[in-house]
Amino acid sequence: MSTSLRRARARNSLDVARDSFALLVTGPRPLSLDGRKFLGLPQRRLALDEVRDLLLARQCPQSTSDAVWAYLVTQARSGAAKWMVGAVGIALPALIAVAARLARWCPRDPDVHAEVLRGFLDALSRVDIDRPWIMLRLRWAAYRAGDAVVAKTLAVARPSAVAALAQPTRGHPDVLLAQAVAEGVLTETTADLIGTTRLEAVSVLEWAARRGVTEWAAYKARWRAEIRLAAYLRARMADAADDLTEHVSAVLVLKQVHRSRPEVSKTGQEARFQGRKEFPNPSASPEVRPCA
Repeated sequence: MSTSLRRARARNSLDVARDSFALLVTGPRPLSLDGRKFLGLPQRRLALDEVRDLLLARQCPQSTSDAVWAYLVTQARSGAAKWMVGAVGIALPALIAVAARLARWCPRDPDVHAEVLRGFLDALSRVDIDRPWIMLRLRWAAYRAGDAVVAKTLAVARPSAVAALAQPTRGHPDVLLAQAVAEGVLTETTADLIGTTRLEAVSVLEWAARRGVTEWAAYKARWRAEIRLAAYLRARMADAADDLTEHVSAVLVLKQVHRSRPEVSKTGQEARFQGRKEFPNPSASPEVRPCA
């Protein structure tokens, strides 16, 4: 088999999406939006690949990200194919990371990438743009769609060992977090906080900086969320005490939950987080930091 043929066969749906997006943002008239309509963006027209890079920047406020994503979702829902491709292109860094994680379970199956993309597009048509953290909710939808095809592929691949193969996916920490979100134990935000800082090489400081909250607030939010998650997982394990995968996954997710509770100051900025809200409302602050 020639090298070019092998490369062609190795391409997946996200590769095609990336190339399509590249065509949209090159040339004299790239697909763009007016940055003057969004607090925090440069006040000029911005090609969508530049918008993507600005949204990925650490200093970009969550309120700016939500405003841009609300606009992108609205444009995509208008029926214009170019805006659908544009939304996918801006989300590609997250979608590629999700697909790469899931593909570890079945690396030869290109359907993982296709299902991640399908899950994202499906969520794009129904996501509530009046709620915050739009992209985070789109990412979780893409993950759940990809995970479903992974579980199905593993079950079909070796019917004689369905239980042994299906359990790692079902009990994987990411899946447990997604299930906790679906059942209302965690919010999408706190699930991402736990998953990113516990299971990936991302510090709490970096996570907090990306989302415009203090490191202290992120630590406290994670501690509270993990207490709820611990109780949830204990209840699940009590119902299925012989499921070793559930136990192992719980340990991975909660490996630092039982630290002593940090002292909580009730003065100064920290006092804002004493109530039930885990994060400040970005729209409550009149000041919006620029993304660049």
